[in-house]
Amino acid sequence: MERPALGHDEWNETDGPSMTTEQYRLRLVELRHEIDDVDDRILEVLVERFRLTREIGILKRDGGLGPTDPAREQQLYDRVRREATDRSIDPDVVESLYRALLSHVVVEHEAIARGEAPTSL
Repeated sequence: MERPALGHDEWNETDGPSMTTEQYRLRLVELRHEIDDVDDRILEVLVERFRLTREIGILKRDGGLGPTDPAREQQLYDRVRREATDRSIDPDVVESLYRALLSHVVVEHEAIARGEAPTSL
């Protein structure tokens, strides 16, 4: 019998799960609340990250630099892939998340360079 993906202290290797259906349901609700808390923290970090990248976009504009920096972007992708691998997270998934983030940042930096108001956080 396979152990559930997340496992649980009440798993009994010989008899299988010793939790009732209600206990599974309650544990599922608990875990989803924990995920909600993690998601809230991720959003807080994203707000901070976008605040910083917006400031970088303004500095680039004021300093006469272009809105993109391919070398820096590649350094970032390489770094997050290494960090993901070190943490046993799929580096392709992490890179794709960062590519989505940077896509937004580039659009915002291009708008700032044109003198337009930044899009949104």
